[in-house]
Order: sequence, then structure tokens, then C-alpha cells
Amino acid sequence: MASVPDDVLLLIFEAMSGPVMLSWPRAEYDHKRAVAPFALAAVSRRWRALARTTPTIWTYFGFPANSALRASHLARLKVLVSLVKHHKIDVLFGCDATMTRPYITNIYNTLTQLVFQWRSANLILDSTRNPFPADLTSPTKELYLEQLTISGTFQQLRLPSAPFMKKLHLQCNFADSQPAPAAPTPLPSLRYFACLLEKHTEIELMCGSYALQLTELCILFPMRGRTFGPIHCPNVTTLILEDSRYLECIHAPNLQSLSISTGNLSGFDTAEFPNVSHLTLFGDVGHGAVDMLQNLRSIVRLSLATPDAVNVNGGGYPTTYSVTEGFFDQLATRRPPIWPALGSIHLGYFGKGPPFQSLFNFMESRNALAAGEDKHAEVNWDRPSVLKNVVLSPELKITMPRWARTRLAHILKAAHTIC
Repeated sequence: MASVPDDVLLLIFEAMSGPVMLSWPRAEYDHKRAVAPFALAAVSRRWRALARTTPTIWTYFGFPANSALRASHLARLKVLVSLVKHHKIDVLFGCDATMTRPYITNIYNTLTQLVFQWRSANLILDSTRNPFPADLTSPTKELYLEQLTISGTFQQLRLPSAPFMKKLHLQCNFADSQPAPAAPTPLPSLRYFACLLEKHTEIELMCGSYALQLTELCILFPMRGRTFGPIHCPNVTTLILEDSRYLECIHAPNLQSLSISTGNLSGFDTAEFPNVSHLTLFGDVGHGAVDMLQNLRSIVRLSLATPDAVNVNGGGYPTTYSVTEGFFDQLATRRPPIWPALGSIHLGYFGKGPPFQSLFNFMESRNALAAGEDKHAEVNWDRPSVLKNVVLSPELKITMPRWARTRLAHILKAAHTIC
């Protein structure tokens, strides 16, 4: 490698450890990424000298919870601070009950000293205070921060001014002594907002404050016997809800993608969402979901969510789901057909897999209708679309029985013949 020019080596360095935005809304500690610049610098004296003068490879400030390597993390932090210069950094810091207070304070205080260089941050904190120093929440202090995920229990959460922030995920509880909620910090660039907040006052206040500018909204907390005033979200195209009762409060005329837990499914006016084409279900998915959602006539893709498969802009939310045979049986036997535009099903892994037999019966029944082969079909029905695409999660591809894989391939081959 001695003959490799420096500019080529820099490309190698960037490819192995260059700046990459943290996955959103949740990010796991990436040990390979954390040690990559140190491994590069250990190859030779020349590589070490080049690495020390390349600040962009030292931008990952990841410090996990449940780590026994705390001394090495502190040593790594000192090196990162000395070599990153003024470049934007990605921060991941999680703390838990096993950590000593001096260790937490040392790490977090150092990170907040670099807060004006934060580009993305994923924080799990145990403090009951506001996680951001008071001087950072002043309107005169503006951060470059583009995305923020923060979890913890706080007396009050006051976000810093971040005019470039596009993505915000809050998973917070508030102490019983919490004062009246403060007005949310203006975030003019915010487009993606996900919240798992314990108190409805905070959900209502923050959703209402950012509603006009959002394109994606996620509320993963059940509504506990209280609704709040209507929130008009004219630009929201993606909505993820733990509780369908929020649909009574949220007006999203341009909604295209709806992800919803069937565990809390209740009546709502499906006519309010005529443009929904992508439907994701999680929770206990049974025949009742068909009854409640049958009037969403524009559905072209149905997804059954898996852990980490309910997405907001590519990030995952842990969910559980199970599907009964009755769900696919209802789709197979109801006439006129439910969701006539449906052409794609996305299935994930949840232990033993979906009820394959009822799934295949539904697919064959639907495609017989699409091909005009169903003798019981009435002439005034709109012929449904061919169901010709099934996407399986990587786990399900491995665990799917061979007979099921063979039959699915046969059904899909026949579907493409119909087309």
C-alpha cells in the first residue's frame, strides 16, 4: 500500500469511517464504526499521520449503555475531541443505572460543549432535569442539528433552537411535579415528528405547534379516555398511530400512508382519507380489521408490520403483531372484494409466520376474480387488480416452509401470466 496516493487513501478512509447520518428514529451503537478510524490509524506511520489530519473520519461520537469498556470510551472521547476540529458530528449516548454519575457527567458535559457541531443526536438520559443546558434554549442560540431522538424522564423538556432540524423523535416521561408545559421551540424545517409522550397535554401542544409543516407524524401512545381539539395537518402524507382514536382529532386530507395498531382499532370516518394507498397493520390483526377498514378503497399495498418494520422515513419502531386465519378468510370471501386496487402484500417475521394456507387461498381467490374466472362474480362489480407481488422479510424468507415457498412461487407465476 506504500504506492497508493494520499488522495486514494482518503477515499478509503471516507468509505470506511466517513460521516454517515445516524439511522432515524432509533440508532444502535455501531462498534465497527466507532473503532474504524483508530484501526486505520494503526496500520502504519503514514496512515496515522494522514488519519490525524482528516477530521471527517472522527465524527462518530457513539457511547453505549451497558458497556464494560468505559475507560476506553473516555480515552476515545478525548481523541475524537482533539481531532474532529470544527466538523459536524453524530452523537449517540445512552446511560443506565449501572453507570456511575462521574462517568455520565464526564461524557455528557463534553458532548454538550460540542453541541454547536451536532448534526444528529440520539440520547437516552436518566436525568429529571431539562437535558439541555438553559443557555442553549435561548432563541439567540441556534444549533445546526438536523435530527434528534431523545428518551428519558424529565421535569420539563425545552428543546434548543435548531432551524435546520428536519426530524424529531421524543420518547419521554415527565415527573409528577412537572410545571405547565412550555410553548414548543419553533422548528421551521421540521418535517418528521414522532412522539411517545406520557401526557396528552404535551402531545396535543407539540403536534398542534408543528402540524402545518409536517409531512410525517407518528404518535405511539394510547389515548387514555381523552380526545383533544382538531389538528389540521394539510401536508401530512404518512401517519403512524398506536390508537385509532387519534384519527378523530387529526385532519390530514392528503394522507397516503396509514400505519395503525389494530389492538386499539375503533370506528372512524374512512371517507376522510380517500387517498390512502399504503396500509400497515400491527397488533392483533383479525377479521375485525377488515370490517373497520374496508372502505379504504384506494389501498394498493398492505403491510403486516414486524418488529422494527413500522417506518417513519426509513427508521423503525418496535411493534408486535399477529394475524389470524380469519383476516385472510374475510378478504377471500367478501363480495364485492375488499380493497379492489390491492396489488402488493408485505409480510414480516413474527415467530411461526403468517397463516400461509389462508393467505394463499386469498391470493388465488383474488386473482381468479381479476382474471374473470369466478363464476359467482356479479357483472356490476369492478374487477379487482391482480395480486402479483409479495415481499417477505429476511427472517421470513429463512423460516418459511419449503411447501409454502413453492406454492407462493406458483401463485405469483400464475399472477404474472394473468397480467
